[in-house]
Parts: sequence; structure tokens; C-alpha cells
Amino acid sequence: MSVGGTILVGDFLFAQSAMLAARTGDVRVVAVFASTLGELCDGQLMELFDAHKLDQHIDAYMQRIAGKTASLFAGAAEMGAILGRTDDASIDEIRSFAHEIGLAFQIKDDVLDLTRTDATLGKPSGNDLRQGTITLPTLYFAQRIEQGSDDARLLDHVVTAEELDEAKLDRLIERIRSSGAIEDAEREADRLHQAALDRLAVISDEEHRQNLVTWADMALTLI
Repeated sequence: MSVGGTILVGDFLFAQSAMLAARTGDVRVVAVFASTLGELCDGQLMELFDAHKLDQHIDAYMQRIAGKTASLFAGAAEMGAILGRTDDASIDEIRSFAHEIGLAFQIKDDVLDLTRTDATLGKPSGNDLRQGTITLPTLYFAQRIEQGSDDARLLDHVVTAEELDEAKLDRLIERIRSSGAIEDAEREADRLHQAALDRLAVISDEEHRQNLVTWADMALTLI
């Protein structure tokens, strides 16, 4: 599908979502939908403005993926809890649960971009680096290397060069894979996953709680 076609499909799905939110007749649901859209756009803009910049902090990365990914998870969960007439305290916990699953999901997706082959991903591996997008594994890698080292110069070239050298991209991916940065990112995703599951203690109904646990596990294992 062309870029234009992809955008049109996205616009269509957004319109359908807006109509569904409006159809509920619940002002809080419509407010959450609008807020989620704003967070999503903010996260995408942050990614655009931060592209090709190495001087980034992990907190900025987490804020970025909170907007571009976790906001969708959190908004959907919050709207569902509102429509289910859940009490406000539980709604907050359910939203936080979905938010943390969304963060873990994006981190795992960023890891896969560096660990899977082109054939498995369905797109070029290292695509984030190719676009100048700095993800958590790359940030962890940057923390491990010495300023002015060969690895530092390699990272700088791949992220900032106007014309990317594919051989250097492949070499950087291998260096990130062997540095332990991938494992650090996976541990952070696992920590967020467990923190999210702990929040489900607010749900007294065992079946409903288990359904959310199953959904969270599937979201992070089928990616």
C-alpha cells in the first residue's frame, strides 16, 4: 500500500473511532478520546523533532512512547472502564495498567527492530536507526560506550549522516546486540509488564481480572 493509501486508511479508522466515541453519549468518553488524540500527536511530533539527535535522555524517550503508543492503550482501557461504570479509583488503576503495557509493548517492538531479520519483520531491520529514531536499546548502548571511541563514532555516523552507509548500520546493529543493551531494554519491558499486572488487584472479579492478564500477556508475546 502506498503512503497516501496508508494515511487514508488511518483517517478512515480515526473517523470511525470518533463516531463510536460520540455514539456512547458519554461526555467523559468523548473527553478521553480527544485527550488521547492529543497525546498521540504530541508523541509523534516529539519523535519527529528528536530524530537524528544523540543527546537524548531516557526520560524523553519514555515520554515520547507514552504519547505515540501507550496513550492508545491507556485511552482504550479508560473508556472501557468508564462505560463499565467502574469507580474512579479503579479507573485510574486500569488506565495505569494499560499505560504500562503500552510502554512495554513499544519497548519490545523497538527491541525487535534490532533483533529480527528483514524477512521476519516484514520491513528492513534497523529501520528505526535508518530513520534516525533513537530507541531504548540504542540509548542503553550509548550509555555503555566511551566518548570518542570507535563505537561512539559509529553511532554518531549512523544517526546523523545525511547519506547512510548500510555496512556501518549493520555493524552498529551487531555492536548493540553484543553490548547487553538489548537485554537491559527487555528487562525494563518485563518490569513494566509486572508493574502493570500488579495494578489489577483492584479488580475483584476473577474472570475479568484474568481476561486482562491474558490480554496483556498476548500483547507482549505476539508482537
